[in-house]
Amino acid sequence: AGGTTTGLAGARFSIYFNGQIVGSDITNAQGEIYVEDAATGLWSFVETSAPDGYCVDPTPKSVYVDVTEGDREYTVAAVNYEKPDMKITKRDAMSGKPIAGTVFSIKSVTGSYSTSVTTGTDGSATLSAIPAGVYVVREESVPEPYIVTNTEQTVALRPGKTSEVIFVDYEKPGLEILKKNIATGEPIEGVTYLIEQIDGSYSTSATTDSAGRIFLASIPVGSYRVTEKNVPSHVILSEIPQEVYLEAGCTRTVTFFNAVKPSLTILKRNSITGDPLSNAKFHIYYGSDNTTTGEINDLGVFTTASDGKITLTDVNRGWYKLVEESAPKGFGIQGSGVTEFYLEANTSKTVTVDNVPHSALVVYKYDAKTGKGLEGCRFELRYLGGGTSGTGGTVIGTYLTGPNGAFTVTNLEKGTYICQEIESDGNHIIDREPQTVWISGEDQDVVTLRFGNAPLGSLLITKLSDDSKHEPLSGVEFLLTDSSGNYLGNDNGRFTTNAAGEILVDGLEPGMTVIAREVRAKTGYLLDDSPQHALIKSGETAHLQYLNQPAGNLIIRKVSSGPNKEPLEGVEFKITYADGSFVPDANGELPSNGIYYTNKSGEIRISGVVGTVVATETKTIPGFTIDEATRTQTVVVNPNDTQTLTFYNKPTTTLILQKYISGTKNEPLAGVQFLVTDSSGAVVGPNNGYYTTDAAGQIVIEGLTDGMTITAKEVKTVDGFVLDGTPQSIKIDQSQSPQRMTFWNERQGALIINKLSSLDRKTPLEGVTFKITTATGEFVPDENGKISSNGLYYTDENGQIILKGVTGTLVVTEEKSISGYTIDENTRTQTVVVNPNDTQSLYFYNAPIGGLELVKVNAADKTQRIPNTTFEIRRVSDGGLVDTVTTGTDGRVYVPLESGSYYAVETEAGKGFQLDNTPIYFAVEDGRTTTKTVTNKAISGILIHKVDSATGEGIYGVSFILYDAGNNPIAQETSDDRGYVRFENLTTGRYYLRELEMRDIFPTRKKRPCM
Repeated sequence: AGGTTTGLAGARFSIYFNGQIVGSDITNAQGEIYVEDAATGLWSFVETSAPDGYCVDPTPKSVYVDVTEGDREYTVAAVNYEKPDMKITKRDAMSGKPIAGTVFSIKSVTGSYSTSVTTGTDGSATLSAIPAGVYVVREESVPEPYIVTNTEQTVALRPGKTSEVIFVDYEKPGLEILKKNIATGEPIEGVTYLIEQIDGSYSTSATTDSAGRIFLASIPVGSYRVTEKNVPSHVILSEIPQEVYLEAGCTRTVTFFNAVKPSLTILKRNSITGDPLSNAKFHIYYGSDNTTTGEINDLGVFTTASDGKITLTDVNRGWYKLVEESAPKGFGIQGSGVTEFYLEANTSKTVTVDNVPHSALVVYKYDAKTGKGLEGCRFELRYLGGGTSGTGGTVIGTYLTGPNGAFTVTNLEKGTYICQEIESDGNHIIDREPQTVWISGEDQDVVTLRFGNAPLGSLLITKLSDDSKHEPLSGVEFLLTDSSGNYLGNDNGRFTTNAAGEILVDGLEPGMTVIAREVRAKTGYLLDDSPQHALIKSGETAHLQYLNQPAGNLIIRKVSSGPNKEPLEGVEFKITYADGSFVPDANGELPSNGIYYTNKSGEIRISGVVGTVVATETKTIPGFTIDEATRTQTVVVNPNDTQTLTFYNKPTTTLILQKYISGTKNEPLAGVQFLVTDSSGAVVGPNNGYYTTDAAGQIVIEGLTDGMTITAKEVKTVDGFVLDGTPQSIKIDQSQSPQRMTFWNERQGALIINKLSSLDRKTPLEGVTFKITTATGEFVPDENGKISSNGLYYTDENGQIILKGVTGTLVVTEEKSISGYTIDENTRTQTVVVNPNDTQSLYFYNAPIGGLELVKVNAADKTQRIPNTTFEIRRVSDGGLVDTVTTGTDGRVYVPLESGSYYAVETEAGKGFQLDNTPIYFAVEDGRTTTKTVTNKAISGILIHKVDSATGEGIYGVSFILYDAGNNPIAQETSDDRGYVRFENLTTGRYYLRELEMRDIFPTRKKRPCM
């Protein structure tokens, strides 16, 4: 397996000897194949099937065996990388937040893989272990309120890698409309607007709410006109519309200011508490300011609403007189009940008139610390009778404190009353001590009671890093209990710090003691499980602070002992604690077998380590040897501490040939063959100077002589790449070892021919014949020239022909379409230029002919097509025979038909299948093909072949009896001239056979075999 030393079982290889295939084998549990008694010659192994989840590496792995070298074991290594993953991420273009519910289609450019996915709550979707290659990812749909873009991205998936594709979308824009009083700036409710898209069809109406606001979310991008259509009676209409442009992802605001007609408001209040009073009646009179007669106008009688108000709009300037005719029940009119005043022109005025409660009890509820009134506290009032003391009593009612923390009970009879709080507001301690009061019963007698509630307490836990930064630590879990061990909260006492490293617990009883203990630390920090105690006080927030020490870090550096001390990438280490347990990576989050590899900087960095650590170098890279004296090193890593271990490797006299793919970030190319010689032309190495790059694109040649000159020339490349035959030479210098020579290969071009129906320009057409030649008329061979061809190709199930490893000017001609389609002569022949490392696509469209395509399949296995099945095609109108057709070798048959209604009847079944003569009804429209898939059940039975044991020839005339599972004879048959006996149309079950009689020259079998 790539990147590991683990063997892979289940990989199948074809085995070649001197270029000829001699067998195949599958790797065992250790990932190995053994070939014993190998003869002298070139042995090659070509992988044809990889284990599940891995990519096939078809590069031949070769070794030359020489039996004169004695009983030597030769080894060739092959590497499989896991199939790649593709992660598709969808985010908001403005905020970056993930977008769930986005649908993407994924289609392979280089293969047949195709699927669709939907992003999850994290805005991503991952396709795991899919074939390597080039894919097109297309956004198909997005959830509201986002704008679908239908954008496409192309991504290349490489074995063993995860590639991420990121898409962003903007939300549909929003429009906010605000309506304000031009004089006061206050919002105006009830104004209706028409919103019309100038450059589109969107149109709607909306009315401002109590905040004077309209908000339209997720409307189309474009220009809009906003027109005021209707206003309340006291508001003057604004007749000038406003225009605004809305772009994607933005919200725009338009504000309208309106003049408001003057108004008169009468507010009726409780004189003691200030609460508004409803059902007070006023007679209102108006005296004009500009009359010579001074007449008085009767405006009528009005009653205060639930908010204690009477409002008159569009009033004139002049003198007003308010005559209170009746007060609310339980309240009396103050003084004469008459109020007079002058109202200036174009102004609004509020007149407040108080009423005195009669024989009343007023109860105030307040915060004992701040004195602020508490709303929402419930009280019970009980009447004891005419005496001055006692207990119990009759419940008069329950009352709820209002916004100012008070309530009033009026018209109470003479006697003693008990008032008790039965429910607090949730943030204060209930005061259950009742208060007793004497009410005289006189109308003007008002008694006041006051109840003070102490506020509940809070606890704030802060979690910080115990270092110079003192950073807040999120995700730290605490267990909170009271002094009796009872859990706090609704999660069994568990609380977790937020992004600010805090936990805030409200609503705690004053006087209680909270015990807090850390039970899970943040990754990379040490747990501090020492409990702390906090005493809760009324209206105060107790504070507990915890500090966590960061865990330690270990850095392993691997460098060459040569003069340049260059870092060494890919060196393997085993890292354990002193007790032998493996050291996991990523602060203990990732499981590990203790094996690590140095990065490009020659380093291994492990965070979250504390204790004694043992690091052992287990395998170095080509061109270097391990220093046994420092192979194993031990170090103690303390909290908030970083320790570094340095390992040196001695370079050998080594040359590394490195092969990369042009246009990539150093992507290696395996399977390229080089010829290596010295300055005299003599070959280097045991295989006549031939070397092949491994999975890392490398050839490592060790044991070279200092001062010699080496020449390397590429002699054979792999499919799909252009050979680079330019040789390179280098003088071997031991002080610079290992030395490198780098070679690059360009990808050859590719041509994709797409054959589609012209009806929707999407439906692929399989089986269309094309002729492909060069500009000079030579046929284009497939598979990079390895397979001879007459230039004819056929589209696959995706309607495509994909040619890899082609370059130059190509001429593509459609030779023959499939049944039901006609060739477009205007585009029948197309010419294209394919350059190295280039992919070109051609599109051909065929117009469909109306007709029927019948597909005959096995009912048990619908992937199996049934040939030689005959159908009659008849008209529905009169039953007239139109045509008789038979399915071909692919189980398909096409019948061109005029528009109309038809039915098909099976008249002859394919060999081995039962006839199904059920009519199949269908309709044909012009230019469209109707496809019907029809199933047949296979005939079940037993086939016996009676043969001469000496010659293998069939024996004629041998009779057999067939018995059912109960040993009852059910059929008898005799072998034909080829020795075959058939028992057909049998149901599933167990049967017995008996050979009944035999020709004289053969003995008869008496034992009955079980079938």
